[in-house]
Amino acid sequence: DSDLNSREKRNPGDNKADGQGKSFAANGRSETTASDVNTVDSHESETVSAYNRFVQTGAYVWLGVCLLLILWNVILFVLTKQKVRMAVRLRDNIYECDNIPTPFVMGIVSPKIYIPYRLNELEQEYIIGHEKYHIRRKDNVFQLLACLLCCVFWFNPFVWLSYFLMIRDMEMSCDEYVLQAASEDIRG
Repeated sequence: DSDLNSREKRNPGDNKADGQGKSFAANGRSETTASDVNTVDSHESETVSAYNRFVQTGAYVWLGVCLLLILWNVILFVLTKQKVRMAVRLRDNIYECDNIPTPFVMGIVSPKIYIPYRLNELEQEYIIGHEKYHIRRKDNVFQLLACLLCCVFWFNPFVWLSYFLMIRDMEMSCDEYVLQAASEDIRG
């Protein structure tokens, strides 16, 4: 009994009945002690630390894939440049090349049109008209920007879908322009 009174004098209203660091007030409710707060803080810091590691790992993966895609596109550009290195100038900014399967525009500042050899004159004119329309509308610039967006947002399938649909629409639009500008029906 005297032991109980001495405890109340040291900590009036507290009774360390559970031995776990929780104290009970005179009304029977538990109060949080400093050791409980430290336990909660360490648990929260472990959770925050795990989250930070997850975000950091995700950022490294994103950056790694982004850089790989950019590197891949640079390699494709260099390989294509090597293919057309031996192209022969037809006129103006139009070149014929034996190493390419399809015509295309290459370049941003001074774009060049590359067409395959062995096209008859009528095919050449329609294809050149198609490619010149790409240049007039700055499709080569928009394709580059869209490609960069795909590299940055590589994880989003809708960005890729939008990219491929944009390319398809550009091609169909240029085809439609050439068909409307043609003096005769060239669909075949």
